[in-house]
Amino acid sequence: MVNRPRDVARWMRTLLVVVTMVAIAFVAPGMIVAETTSDCLNARINQRTTARAASDREAAACSGDRQCVKDAQAKWQVAAKQIDDEASACRARVQSQTKAEPPPYLHWKPGDPSPVAKDGRRYLMSCSGKVLGLYKPGPSRWN
Repeated sequence: MVNRPRDVARWMRTLLVVVTMVAIAFVAPGMIVAETTSDCLNARINQRTTARAASDREAAACSGDRQCVKDAQAKWQVAAKQIDDEASACRARVQSQTKAEPPPYLHWKPGDPSPVAKDGRRYLMSCSGKVLGLYKPGPSRWN
């Protein structure tokens, strides 16, 4: 014998999950118009929090049905992977938009002054143009 209220409850849970997943899949990527890596990270955290809450609600509604719990976990895994893929794409977009600066020692030639790093230290260069290390300029001990 078929238990109608239980079937209706299962159908409603499934509908709720499908609507949530569709919202995550189509609305969330529109929100990932990030300008920085931290924006990408914050969007990922917010999306995963929302998806996890929906998944937890679905799992709680399963009331001990193992197949239902297994389905809920599978849907969570798919949603989490999709959110992580979107976050990776966001980080890739941010990195592609930032200009990579050439190192200050790129066009150094023997006889040129030592190139300066961003932190104020200077590069110790070999005659062939390879970086041997960094040093902090200061008063000479030999004067």
